[in-house]
Amino acid sequence: QVLIVVDNIFCCVWIIEMCIRLKFQGRRYFQDSFNLLDFFLVWLGVFTTWIAGRVLSEDASAGGMSLESILNVLRILKLLRLIKLLRMVKKAWYIVKGFLAALRTLGWVVLLLVGVIYIGSIFMTIIVGHTCATDYKDWPGCSEHFGNVWVSMFTLFQVMTFESWSTAVARPVLRDKGWLVMFFLFFLGVTSFGLLNIIVGVVVEHTLAASDESRRIEQE
Repeated sequence: QVLIVVDNIFCCVWIIEMCIRLKFQGRRYFQDSFNLLDFFLVWLGVFTTWIAGRVLSEDASAGGMSLESILNVLRILKLLRLIKLLRMVKKAWYIVKGFLAALRTLGWVVLLLVGVIYIGSIFMTIIVGHTCATDYKDWPGCSEHFGNVWVSMFTLFQVMTFESWSTAVARPVLRDKGWLVMFFLFFLGVTSFGLLNIIVGVVVEHTLAASDESRRIEQE
C-alpha cells in the first residue's frame, strides 16, 4: 500500500511539472528531445498507475497474469527518467551525448562487422564444418562449432571477443589444417583490432565534439 501511495504522489508531481513546462515553454516544449521523453513517461505513468492498475485489480481473479507482466515491464520504462539526471553531471552527459550522436556511424560499423562475420562463417563452414566426419573426426566439438553457418557465426563471434578462442576453437582447427592460422590472423585483425577500435574511436570523437560544442555555447 505504501508503494502505491508513493507511486501516485510521484505521478501527480510529474504531471504538475509537465504542465508548468508546457505553460512557460509553449511549443518549444516539444522541440527538446528530453521533454518528449518526459512527456511520454508522464503519460506512461498515468496509464500504468491509474488506468491499467485499476483494470488489473478488477481482473486479478480472472487470470490477469499476462496483463500484470506487461504492466511491470511498462513500469520499468519509467526508470528512463534517470537519464535526465545525467545533465547534472557534465562529463557523464558528454559521453551519453557523444554516443547518441555516433549511433548512425555505429550502425554502419556494426552492419559491416556482421557482414565480415557472415562471410567468415561461410568460409569456415565449408573448410571445417563439411570435413568434420573426415579431417576432424577426432574432434568431438567440430559440428558444435562449425556445423552450419549460424553456428559458425557464433563461433567466430566468440573468436572476435577472445572468449576461450585459442583452446576451444583455434587449436583444434589448426591441428589438422595449420594454414588456417592466416584466416584467424586476418579475421582478428579486421574485427577485434580494426572494426571494434573504430567503434571506440567514433564514440570518443563525437564525445569530444559534444564537449567542444558545449564549451563554445557557454562562452557565447
